[in-house]
Amino acid sequence: MKDNKRMNWTAILAVVLVSFLRQSTHGTNSLLADMAKSFPEVSASGIQLLSSIVGLVTIPALFLAAPLVKKMSLKRGALIAVGAVTITGALPYFIHSYPLMLAARLLFAASIGIMNPISASLITEWYEGEDQKRLMGYRTAISCLGSVVVSLIVGQLAVYNWNTAFLAYLVGVPVFVFIALFLPNDSRKAEEKIAKDKFVLNKAIIIEMVTLFFWMYFFSVTSINISQFVAQNREAFGLASEAVAKNASYLSSVYMLSSFLTGLVFTKITHVCKEYSQAVGILLCCAGDLLIATTNNLPQMFIGVIMGGIGLGIVPALSFVKAGAAASRGNKTMGIAVATAGMSLGAFLSPNTITRITTAYFDNQRRASYIIGTIGLACVFIVKLIEALKESKKAKA
Repeated sequence: MKDNKRMNWTAILAVVLVSFLRQSTHGTNSLLADMAKSFPEVSASGIQLLSSIVGLVTIPALFLAAPLVKKMSLKRGALIAVGAVTITGALPYFIHSYPLMLAARLLFAASIGIMNPISASLITEWYEGEDQKRLMGYRTAISCLGSVVVSLIVGQLAVYNWNTAFLAYLVGVPVFVFIALFLPNDSRKAEEKIAKDKFVLNKAIIIEMVTLFFWMYFFSVTSINISQFVAQNREAFGLASEAVAKNASYLSSVYMLSSFLTGLVFTKITHVCKEYSQAVGILLCCAGDLLIATTNNLPQMFIGVIMGGIGLGIVPALSFVKAGAAASRGNKTMGIAVATAGMSLGAFLSPNTITRITTAYFDNQRRASYIIGTIGLACVFIVKLIEALKESKKAKA
């Protein structure tokens, strides 16, 4: 660590809590059907846009984070990000028209885009070595926990109406207060000194951006196709139609739980696997997709989902550590923003391209999606394995 004031548990908790709402973007997707009834004049694609637009707007918003913290500080940037996500997330409670709803989701997406690199750069700027990896793992765990909490609250509030369900984002209020009280302040002199440094887009950052793009492009099928896959293979799984949603929910929960638990032991995984950690994470994602693509029973699908969740807890966290290390101090936010942009672009393009291919050429579109994901992830794994072998050889030399 770089500063003793950042070693106490309240400071560490404040650092990771900045990520609490980071993966909450899909927490309200279950409300789309009710929203469609409220906006009968809007097409089905228009309703879906309320969800998909988040991924698109997040990309340009990522690059607002770096100039924000350059002019202010990481703490102020973190407070702005958490406050903006909380407010814009709950804003739909007051909205009853589609254009305003779309505008609110655009603002929410921009807020998430700003939060992502700031939450990671707090760790890469302030911590080093094992502490940095440990907190990056905790960041993954806390964001998974936040996603689950928001989803559960949404489910409880949705019994009133879909507008009320958006108040679930007010869970960010106590998070904001805790961060304001316990997140350490930067040294003003240090801020002024590093603010003069210019960001350099180097090879290492580009590699992490490309890695996250292709990994997420092929891995997105795991999470977005769970419910549809269960529905398409209901008879093979021996499920009644009314049991589809319940089992899909269980699978999604297990997926996030696996990622959460992986985040808690992230440092131990990197200690054991060393240079091969990221390749191992991608291999687990690939093997998980393969198990799902070839399954005709739920237990095998659960195993596949668990493997994918573990991979999710490893791959992006390592890329953010590497991207942060490759950027100079004071520019780590921008380095992580570039890497995150690759991941966000992959997540946005994946359903729009892979779904079109499987719909056009395959009878069982969801199973085909997992097959394509398996093949793509296998290619990414081979590339990262070769890279890890070179790193290992260099370390031994």
